[in-house]
Amino acid sequence: MNAPVYPILPPPRAWGLWLPARGYGRCAWCRRPWWARREHEVWISDRTAVFALCRGCWPRLSTVERLTAHRWAAEHYWSAQDDWPLIEAAILSPDGDNPWG
Repeated sequence: MNAPVYPILPPPRAWGLWLPARGYGRCAWCRRPWWARREHEVWISDRTAVFALCRGCWPRLSTVERLTAHRWAAEHYWSAQDDWPLIEAAILSPDGDNPWG
Protein backbone atom coordinates (compact mmCIF):
# COMPACT_ATOMS: atom_id res chain seq x y z
CA MET A 1 0.00 0.00 0.00
CA ASN A 2 1.44 3.34 -1.07
CA ALA A 3 1.34 6.34 1.21
CA PRO A 4 -0.65 9.30 -0.14
CA VAL A 5 1.38 12.07 -1.71
CA TYR A 6 0.53 15.53 -0.44
CA PRO A 7 1.51 18.66 -2.30
CA ILE A 8 4.12 20.81 -0.69
CA LEU A 9 2.49 24.18 -0.09
CA PRO A 10 4.52 27.36 -0.02
CA PRO A 11 4.61 29.38 3.20
CA PRO A 12 1.52 31.59 3.73
CA ARG A 13 3.25 34.78 2.56
CA ALA A 14 3.73 33.23 -0.89
CA TRP A 15 0.05 32.33 -1.35
CA GLY A 16 -0.65 35.78 -2.72
CA LEU A 17 1.74 35.10 -5.58
CA TRP A 18 -0.70 32.52 -6.94
CA LEU A 19 -3.09 35.37 -7.81
CA PRO A 20 -2.26 37.30 -10.97
CA ALA A 21 -1.49 40.97 -10.30
CA ARG A 22 -3.02 42.17 -13.60
CA GLY A 23 -0.84 45.24 -13.64
CA TYR A 24 -1.53 46.19 -10.02
CA GLY A 25 0.97 46.17 -7.19
CA ARG A 26 0.93 43.83 -4.21
CA CYS A 27 0.92 43.96 -0.44
CA ALA A 28 4.54 43.99 0.72
CA TRP A 29 3.80 41.33 3.35
CA CYS A 30 1.27 38.76 2.08
CA ARG A 31 1.97 39.55 -1.61
CA ARG A 32 -1.75 39.57 -2.53
CA PRO A 33 -2.53 41.96 -5.39
CA TRP A 34 -4.35 45.21 -4.67
CA TRP A 35 -7.35 44.16 -6.73
CA ALA A 36 -7.90 41.35 -4.18
CA ARG A 37 -7.13 43.31 -0.98
CA ARG A 38 -7.77 46.85 0.23
CA GLU A 39 -4.74 48.94 1.05
CA HIS A 40 -4.05 50.42 4.48
CA GLU A 41 -3.10 54.08 4.08
CA VAL A 42 -0.38 55.73 6.15
CA TRP A 43 -1.03 59.47 6.13
CA ILE A 44 2.17 61.51 6.00
CA SER A 45 0.39 64.87 5.72
CA ASP A 46 -3.18 66.11 5.71
CA ARG A 47 -3.41 65.41 1.95
CA THR A 48 -0.85 62.68 1.24
CA ALA A 49 -0.92 58.98 2.09
CA VAL A 50 1.25 56.02 1.14
CA PHE A 51 0.57 52.32 1.43
CA ALA A 52 2.62 49.14 1.36
CA LEU A 53 0.41 46.83 3.43
CA CYS A 54 -3.15 45.59 3.06
CA ARG A 55 -5.82 46.02 5.70
CA GLY A 56 -5.56 42.33 6.55
CA CYS A 57 -1.84 42.42 7.32
CA TRP A 58 -1.62 45.79 9.11
CA PRO A 59 -3.28 44.82 12.42
CA ARG A 60 -1.39 41.51 12.67
CA LEU A 61 2.09 42.99 12.25
CA SER A 62 4.35 44.56 14.84
CA THR A 63 5.62 48.09 14.45
CA VAL A 64 9.03 46.80 13.36
CA GLU A 65 7.42 44.62 10.67
CA ARG A 66 5.32 47.57 9.45
CA LEU A 67 8.41 49.76 9.23
CA THR A 68 10.31 47.02 7.43
CA ALA A 69 7.58 46.60 4.81
CA HIS A 70 7.27 50.34 4.20
CA ARG A 71 11.04 50.80 4.06
CA TRP A 72 11.29 48.01 1.47
CA ALA A 73 8.53 49.61 -0.63
CA ALA A 74 10.16 53.02 -0.33
CA GLU A 75 13.48 51.67 -1.59
CA HIS A 76 12.01 49.64 -4.45
CA TYR A 77 8.96 51.51 -5.70
CA TRP A 78 8.64 55.07 -4.43
CA SER A 79 10.64 57.82 -6.05
CA ALA A 80 10.32 60.32 -3.19
CA GLN A 81 12.99 59.03 -0.78
CA ASP A 82 12.77 62.31 1.16
CA ASP A 83 9.38 61.19 2.51
CA TRP A 84 10.84 58.34 4.59
CA PRO A 85 11.17 60.41 7.82
CA LEU A 86 7.49 61.37 7.49
CA ILE A 87 6.44 57.77 6.87
CA GLU A 88 8.47 56.53 9.83
CA ALA A 89 7.06 59.23 12.10
CA ALA A 90 3.50 58.43 11.05
CA ILE A 91 3.91 54.70 11.76
CA LEU A 92 5.60 55.37 15.12
CA SER A 93 3.20 58.11 16.23
CA PRO A 94 1.05 57.41 19.31
CA ASP A 95 -2.03 58.44 17.31
CA GLY A 96 -1.50 55.50 15.00
CA ASP A 97 -0.86 55.98 11.34
CA ASN A 98 -3.04 59.07 10.85
CA PRO A 99 -1.99 61.89 13.18
CA TRP A 100 -4.08 64.38 11.14
CA GLY A 101 -7.48 62.85 11.65
